[in-house]
Amino acid sequence: YHEMGLYDIPAVIDLILTTTGKKKLNYIAHSMGTTMFFIAMDRHRDLQSKVHKMVALSPVAYLSHVKTPMGILSLIPSVAFTVDILLFCLIYRR
Repeated sequence: YHEMGLYDIPAVIDLILTTTGKKKLNYIAHSMGTTMFFIAMDRHRDLQSKVHKMVALSPVAYLSHVKTPMGILSLIPSVAFTVDILLFCLIYRR
C-alpha cells in the first residue's frame, strides 16, 4: 500500500483535477484506499490543498494511539459514534 500512496494516489488526484479543471476534489475510500490516502497526505503535503473532503469507510487506521483530545475521546464508543455522525452531517450538508 505504501507505493500506491506514494505514487498512484498523487497521480490519480492530479489526473482528475487536470481532466475536470477543478481545483479540489472529494476523496471517498474504503479500507485499503484509506491507508493509501493517509500515506499520500503524509508524504505529499502539497496534495492537502487539492482535497476538499475525505470520507474514510472502514479505515484500516484508527485514532486509538493518538494522544490528542480527539484520540482520547475516540476510545469511548458513544463519543466515537457521535463524532462519526457529526462528521457525516458536516460532509454531506449543502
